[in-house]
Amino acid sequence: MVFDSVILSMKLRDRRLLCFFGLALAVLALLPQTSILGNWGTHIVILVMFYSTLAGAWNLLGGYTGQFSVGHAAFFGIAGYTMGILMAQKVSGPLLGAALGVCMSVLLALLVGFCTMRLRGIFFALTTMALAEILRKIALYQDNLTGGTLGLSLVIPGVSKTEYYYIALALMVAMFAALTFFERSRFGLYCIAIRENEDAALATGINTARVKLTATIISAFFTGLGGAFYAAYVGVIEPDVVFSTNLSIKIIILAIIGGTGSLIGPFLGALVVVIPEELIRGFLGGTYAGVSGIAYGLILVVTILLKPSGLRSLLAFAIPHKRD
Repeated sequence: MVFDSVILSMKLRDRRLLCFFGLALAVLALLPQTSILGNWGTHIVILVMFYSTLAGAWNLLGGYTGQFSVGHAAFFGIAGYTMGILMAQKVSGPLLGAALGVCMSVLLALLVGFCTMRLRGIFFALTTMALAEILRKIALYQDNLTGGTLGLSLVIPGVSKTEYYYIALALMVAMFAALTFFERSRFGLYCIAIRENEDAALATGINTARVKLTATIISAFFTGLGGAFYAAYVGVIEPDVVFSTNLSIKIIILAIIGGTGSLIGPFLGALVVVIPEELIRGFLGGTYAGVSGIAYGLILVVTILLKPSGLRSLLAFAIPHKRD
């Protein structure tokens, strides 16, 4: 009887989750077909979906596996720069460039994973942060290839903002589909076991090094997709932006505000941070420089004080969290 009630509870929870995401997806898919958003509104929603994808990718490694990366900008930037360099040298078009950029992110993740599979906590965090900084310096000083401080400009004709909107939506849906499968898989359980107690996980027979390496690769894959999308959408790749520690920290903060180790957290974090940030920058940025950053910090502080587990706890009544 107890087992049957647990199964029933899981089915109800999954049904609620499916209904929530189905409704959100339907709304997002239909929005560009209306006149509600406008050009600026479309841009803001694109940013929300874009940062949701990045925060979700980090969440898989940092939130579920407990490997607190502070250098995800490395995976992001190398994908964008690979795409930009190949297009600037007229070696490939945007699709092939994006695919090769994501491949470079995965190869970098393999290297990072092999070198850091025994590292934990602050040592892993510092190593990833140092990697992003090394790549930033390389991009700055190899100006004949990367454009130096000015970066690279990409021109992809014939792609409208609405098309970028649907690409961003597809990336976000793919990220959340992967996280949903991940949460319900044995591999996901292994990652959570490592996060909770790596020594105990190792003692039970889990190959912790392999699990952490795989999680790093998957996380880098989706981060690389985000980097390629950024390069195409913004049209400019600068080392001080795509390899910056600020970008890595922003991704982390979005996941923390929404709730790490949760499916809905990255989207909630992007929703409550990116929209106010862009609105404040649009209306007050010219008069009060930096005010969006202050609002950004206030949201983080208030969330940590009132909801330490993130904003996902506010939706616990509707979408209970499956694993903590």
